[in-house]
Amino acid sequence: AFRKLNHDDVTDEHRKIFSIVSYHFDLTEDEVENSALCSPDGPELLKNFEASKTSVLLFFHQKEKPFLIESSVGIEVPLSLILTDGKNQGINGYCMYFLKSEKTPNLICGRLRARCSEEGSMAATVNSLLKNIYMPSFSIGSDWTKNELKAEKNRNACLDSFKHFNKYIEATEENYKHIVNFQDNGRIDISGVKTFEDCQKFAIFDEKVLLVEQLMADWIRIIQEVIAESSQIRMEADDVGPLHELRYWQYILCRLSSVADFVQSDKFHTVIKILTAAQSRILKLWAEQDRKLTDKINEARDNVKYLQQLEKICQKFYENDM
Repeated sequence: AFRKLNHDDVTDEHRKIFSIVSYHFDLTEDEVENSALCSPDGPELLKNFEASKTSVLLFFHQKEKPFLIESSVGIEVPLSLILTDGKNQGINGYCMYFLKSEKTPNLICGRLRARCSEEGSMAATVNSLLKNIYMPSFSIGSDWTKNELKAEKNRNACLDSFKHFNKYIEATEENYKHIVNFQDNGRIDISGVKTFEDCQKFAIFDEKVLLVEQLMADWIRIIQEVIAESSQIRMEADDVGPLHELRYWQYILCRLSSVADFVQSDKFHTVIKILTAAQSRILKLWAEQDRKLTDKINEARDNVKYLQQLEKICQKFYENDM
């Protein structure tokens, strides 16, 4: 039922990979080869990997819940092993990965378990890998000290930078939890309004315009609250360094940027067009808030940029315990 498999394209390097995969997943080499060639884009991935045009191959194995692959006659056939580059499919299961660089012919392979989920974020995933895998490996590694006069100092500096970056990702993930969300009040549906002509027709009905104005008033109130938060005067202790201040302004910038993203959305622009067609007075209030929002975003960006440079200077004092 599968498409005709072209085994002639399989090279010695491919067979070496198939042998490793078959050993780890308790399969025969023929089973691995057939699964690789039957996988979507499998033959092309193998060919590009051989030519170093593709740098990664991923073999996912799911014995309990096989992958369903469409055959040449349009029937879905189950496979317990699938070959992919991981760019398009969200796949769960045990994985054997193979890496290759254009600069070196050496293969790097390893095994891991992957689980795709809509929960969490990319920042949390990266942070987990850095914190639980790479950091412990770097901490116990012994290759640092070979043929280096200042190996220990360089090692400590690298680990300190690594920890600093790890904390930055944690702060980013925490800030993401506080982005500003704009909800509909559920009283008016503007999904059918696409063009300016649609806005003009919509603006004929006073009761509809009133509901849009109420929606805009709710959004403006939220924006005013975020702007007011960024304008608060803060009292800090004398021993608080620039890192604490940097994290605060990164939090503020994250909040303001999420507002700016919403203001640039199609939905917000549609509301503005409707209110413009209706010559609504609330646009004057929005123009004032728009100016304030722009000023606050620029201020937050400048503060973050300045504090990042200051933190780089102070980091040297932290590392030397001065």
